Amino acid sequence: MRERPLSPTFADQSRVRDGREAAEAERRGLRVPRDLSVVGIDNLEIASHSAPPLTTVHLPTADLGRAVAEHLLARLCGEPRSRRTEMPIALIERRSSGPAPDIGRPDAEGRSRLEPR
Repeated sequence: MRERPLSPTFADQSRVRDGREAAEAERRGLRVPRDLSVVGIDNLEIASHSAPPLTTVHLPTADLGRAVAEHLLARLCGEPRSRRTEMPIALIERRSSGPAPDIGRPDAEGRSRLEPR
């Protein structure tokens, strides 16, 4: 039995997109997203077709690449550049994530959800 409630996990995108992360969770008796939330990164098209559809973080990769190239070229030319660039990211919520377990309430047997089983 688990000693602590689980919720989020970030995994290597290849493990997430081909379903290995969810399959391993099920093999261990965990249900995605009830027991364990799985979140990927990059919002690849396949994420919406996985089982369950994958919650993911969308990164503006083309904009990131362009900003890095511009920054590098400016530095090579001796032009001052800001050391920090902010870009928007977005959480794309699908069915592989859910709310964090409520650890404040006791379970059906009256034990804290943080107590060992």
